[in-house]
Amino acid sequence: MSFDGKETYEESGLEETSGYKVSDAEGWDNTLGMGQAAEKIKGNILLGLLGAAICSLAGVAIWIVIYQLGYIASISGIVMTICALWGYEKFGGKLDKVGVILSFIIVVVMIYVANRLTYTIEVYKYFHKEYDLSFLDSFKALSLFLEDSEVKRSYLSDLGMGYLFCLIGSVSRFIRIFKGAKGE
Repeated sequence: MSFDGKETYEESGLEETSGYKVSDAEGWDNTLGMGQAAEKIKGNILLGLLGAAICSLAGVAIWIVIYQLGYIASISGIVMTICALWGYEKFGGKLDKVGVILSFIIVVVMIYVANRLTYTIEVYKYFHKEYDLSFLDSFKALSLFLEDSEVKRSYLSDLGMGYLFCLIGSVSRFIRIFKGAKGE
């Protein structure tokens, strides 16, 4: 098959569009191009979940770094959401309604993990020398520190702000994806 434009479409029997059509030996028709309705691709949920989880770890890392710099880290909930959606699509092949919902669940869990790790780091920084605490000991001891009303209030405030920023930064994206996924 040649790639010399319109002749290729006529020779292959494919209809010309503004995108590129490629026909492989098995007769698959793949359309690439803006404004074209490409053939529906069946997504792989398990791989999508893996991709969302792995890519959302970038948001967790950003959360921790921003917090260590002394800023409100919850803004990185937006980054986490974008990364999770991108990861789901890249690994799973298709971002549909199920993918959006599952990615959102992963982000909710990852915001919790990021906040928990951030506070564990704080416990470790302040008490590891005095009490010879390992990072794992600090993680386990965090529940004891959260019994203090001031620490608990701060922890829950940071967690709540993370969820709020995630929602604020994600609602329009979710709506756009859901509108694009009507009937799927």
